[in-house]
Amino acid sequence: MVGASIVSQPYRGEADLLRLREFVMENYRRNNYWHVGDVVWRIFLISIDFDPGENIRLFEHAGRVVAFAIYDPREPSIGWQLALRDTACEEELLEWAAARFVRLGQPRGRLLAGAWETDTYKRALLERHGFHSTGQGYRLNVLDLRDWRAPDGLANYPVRCLTGEEEHAIRAQAHREVFRPSRVTDESYLHLMRMPGYERGLDLLAEAPGGQIGAFCLIWEDALNNVGEFEPVGTRPAFRRQGMARAVLVEGLRRLQVRGCTSAVVWVDADNTPAIALYESVGFRCMQRDISYEYRDHPS
Repeated sequence: MVGASIVSQPYRGEADLLRLREFVMENYRRNNYWHVGDVVWRIFLISIDFDPGENIRLFEHAGRVVAFAIYDPREPSIGWQLALRDTACEEELLEWAAARFVRLGQPRGRLLAGAWETDTYKRALLERHGFHSTGQGYRLNVLDLRDWRAPDGLANYPVRCLTGEEEHAIRAQAHREVFRPSRVTDESYLHLMRMPGYERGLDLLAEAPGGQIGAFCLIWEDALNNVGEFEPVGTRPAFRRQGMARAVLVEGLRRLQVRGCTSAVVWVDADNTPAIALYESVGFRCMQRDISYEYRDHPS
């Protein structure tokens, strides 16, 4: 327990996911480390092989969520968000993450965390707890949709959404081909399609000749802040460099405009030059840089 009025407890399933979605949307403008899509997508990926209840903690005051922390055993990494800065709360969640790190037998690896390049408070907090900058990180790219127009020279591929749950297997297969190695199974993708926040109309496919999936993107809408997030975006190896990812991005941006979104965001590895060029070709620009930090319990 942090103080006398803030309590922490493990994640308990879909009811807590709904509460986390509400919390992230309410605090997005104050602290935009997390988009609502990040929360759903991360919990989905963790739940494939791990128990979310053991790897997610909610911090509450008077029954309301005021902070959360997600330990991702796949990397491993720790991410969190608070309504307001609270050093005691952040120190507790870091200690909890370190305990998970050791308990899962991962101390000879590295525990990752991130902080905005401009967030001196969080960077200092991580450094006090033994984290060191890796010199690497990610870019958060943003596109203003209010005056956006589709760029010229788009490849002429049909783009559509999934027709229904019956296409979950081919969608999962396309994902696995792009993100190797991937834990996403046909059954787990069907589960994703039934999670709060998933919208089939924003799960888009660019079709190659013959009807095969060439590229795809999944978009998450924050209707409170009118911000859409692309997560993930991918092109199957056999169809790269043909303009399919660009086509699916543009259709996704059009759909967000129709829904009333005023901006769109997408994360990209700061060293992924081809992906950066792709996103910039449709109008995205770097808004923030997230610096990666690592903690090693045992120096390698």
